[in-house]
Amino acid sequence: MSQAFATTVVNAYPSGVDNTQRHAILFGTISISASPATYVTGGLPLAFASTDTDSSGAPVWVEMLSATGANNAYKYQAPTLSPPVGAMLRIYVAGTELANGAAVPAGVSGDVIAFRAEFNRGI
Repeated sequence: MSQAFATTVVNAYPSGVDNTQRHAILFGTISISASPATYVTGGLPLAFASTDTDSSGAPVWVEMLSATGANNAYKYQAPTLSPPVGAMLRIYVAGTELANGAAVPAGVSGDVIAFRAEFNRGI
């Protein structure tokens, strides 16, 4: 079995990118590959790409949730590190992170995960 991966898609204008003076904020969705792909303890790497802003660096803040709300059994988290070194998507069931090598549950791979990610702007 291969490791699962998370794919981000930034929403189209006007709801996809917000540039303040200090931050670039991206809004979009994440999809996770289905089983037989497996989860890796510590999370799945996230890569954010947008043509509207420089989001190539690590985010300073990431929020994720089920956009459908249909499957509340799974919680998604991206720990914010200081200094930011990259984003990972961690998946929890009943407060416990999925086990290393566990097959990605159908409730996760079939879910629509919404995200909001903030990046420092180099001004």
